[in-house]
This record gives sequence, structure tokens and C-alpha cells, in this order.
Amino acid sequence: MQFLSEYGMFLLKTTTLVVAILLALAGIVAIAAKNKDRVELINESSDLIFHLMVLLAEQNINFLDVVKNLKKRHILSEKK
Repeated sequence: MQFLSEYGMFLLKTTTLVVAILLALAGIVAIAAKNKDRVELINESSDLIFHLMVLLAEQNINFLDVVKNLKKRHILSEKK
């Protein structure tokens, strides 16, 4: 996995549970958006997406498949 940092590669070698916990923690911390701290929200959102991408990679799920699913489930119509 060329796109992953050393930390990302370490996470891939850990258990799915550990990565899932880190993902959950990042999501909880992102609730800090209530503080209206734009930089902190960007940082926490980055961590959230990063840990999600590691978990998806560990499960052999392509992030683009998630994006396609988001479009299918949450976009009513697209202007063409």
C-alpha cells in the first residue's frame, strides 16, 4: 500500500478491532465542531477519514466503492 504512512502500515498489521476503536474515537472527537474551531475540525475530520480508509483497506474495500454507494443512497438526482 504505497499511499500509507509508516503509521498506516502499522495499523494494517493490528487487529480490526483496534482500527475500529481508533475510527470511533476520531468520530467522537470530531463532535468538537461545536467549539467552532475550523482547524481542529479539519484535523479531526482528516483523522476520521484516514482511519476509515485504513479499515477499508484492511477489509479489501475500495474507497471509491464507498463514494459510489454514498451517491446511490444520498443523492436524489444529479444534474447532467
